[in-house]
Amino acid sequence: MFWLWNESKLAKSSLTCAILTLYCVSLVCALPYSRNSNVTELDPRSFEKQVLGSPENWLIEFYAPWCGYCKQLEPIYEKVASKLKDAVRVGAVNADKYPELAQRYQVRGFPSIFLFHLSNKKNKIPVEYQGDRTSKSLLAFVEERIPSFVAQVKASGIEAFLRNDPELVHVLLATNKRTPSLLLKALSATYAGSIVFGIIHKDDLDAHAMKLYGIHKYPVLLGFSANSSKTTSQPQTFYLEHAQRKDIHEFLRQLLNSSSFASSKDHTVNLSNIFQVDNWTQVEQNCVVSHKGKICNLFIFCSRDDLDWFSRENLTSRYRDSIFQFFAIDWKLCPKHWLEQFGINSSICSEPSLIAWKTKSMKYAKCFNATDTFQVENFMDRLVGGDITFHKLSIEQPSSIHDEV
Repeated sequence: MFWLWNESKLAKSSLTCAILTLYCVSLVCALPYSRNSNVTELDPRSFEKQVLGSPENWLIEFYAPWCGYCKQLEPIYEKVASKLKDAVRVGAVNADKYPELAQRYQVRGFPSIFLFHLSNKKNKIPVEYQGDRTSKSLLAFVEERIPSFVAQVKASGIEAFLRNDPELVHVLLATNKRTPSLLLKALSATYAGSIVFGIIHKDDLDAHAMKLYGIHKYPVLLGFSANSSKTTSQPQTFYLEHAQRKDIHEFLRQLLNSSSFASSKDHTVNLSNIFQVDNWTQVEQNCVVSHKGKICNLFIFCSRDDLDWFSRENLTSRYRDSIFQFFAIDWKLCPKHWLEQFGINSSICSEPSLIAWKTKSMKYAKCFNATDTFQVENFMDRLVGGDITFHKLSIEQPSSIHDEV
């Protein structure tokens, strides 16, 4: 194996390091990866946010700029990144610059490659690659390790497919292939718990179904909103030819948004002192107009299970105070630019967030891991005691704030 040498032993030998450095220079060493590369250079902050803080699958290389073998891998890794760019994110960490990240994953030699994928809805597992340094082997490793939650569907089984978890959005890929692609597998893992994915071969769709769904070419995604029926629901169509990754995610996000709005309620619901609001206008109305000068604690949840957990914990009764009030809103109902302002992934909801928002000064603090009782209580204790850092929002105040200040 080309990376099975000990980093500490190399560091002890200045002569070895010098030889490797000269070797790298002779190869016109270009590490780190350029901004135009399909490989994303990561630091501890971006690693935490993008790799660990999102449900996307990531292939990560730990390298050292002086390492000749890392340079040899570079064109291979670039090729892999190009092949995977629509399905799996590819990143790299300079272990010389950020040794704490390398130590965290017990990296002992360079280059070391790990695949970070979801083992379930909430947890990511790093799996170290131990194969040959070829693009074919790396791609096969990713293909094998990415979990798939894609149902095989026949024309006669579309109704049954839609009845499985009917409260969720369903997406059916109609294609000329019999097995799901890496992209579809990756999407099914990324959106697990929010979207049910299926695949159907074009030969299994009769002329009536093609006319009913408005299909005129393949491959195509058919997006069904929650509680849809095969015969009465018209799906949204998205043709994949020439589609980019960001376009696919935007289609899925819009599908989630439209489904959520269609099933939302018309009034505010009180759940153990948590007020669930049904649109962002209600957030501004409650946090800005009716709650002026106070701290608005906004629980942004991914699923009903998250909201039920937060309600059962009854944390609001302990921290109910004249300066606090708790509101809850579905992530799918939050404007994209507000999610990004609060440091929340706007493409997919991986975990709920608790935001303490000072609407008058437009500052916020975020509780990480808002599904952990200890973390939430610690966050609230520090909030009450004034021992918490607030960050300035770069967005302008809503007009309703200007009216009140």
